[in-house]
Amino acid sequence: MQEVFAGRSWQAEPALTGPMIRAFAAMREVQALHQLLLSAAALTLPAAQEAERLGWLADLAPAREWSPAALDELAAETAPAIRRWLRSLAAHLAPPGAAS
Repeated sequence: MQEVFAGRSWQAEPALTGPMIRAFAAMREVQALHQLLLSAAALTLPAAQEAERLGWLADLAPAREWSPAALDELAAETAPAIRRWLRSLAAHLAPPGAAS
């Protein structure tokens, strides 16, 4: 949060409390989605889906620093899209009880 809010603090600026809470929740989502996308590397995906997976990883590691606006966009648009995409990988999972 220090980077996202350029060292500003909710303690010194109480109006930042809400935005900081939302940003923290979005960063938790970034980390969770990042881990899921890394785990998906263990699946045998068609080239197009592997390219999508790598694209989503790039979206979660922007070249620029995260901003409150970028985190809001992630929470509203990018994260739900990634979660839908991850659910689409169910066909690549072995059924329960199948030998690996």
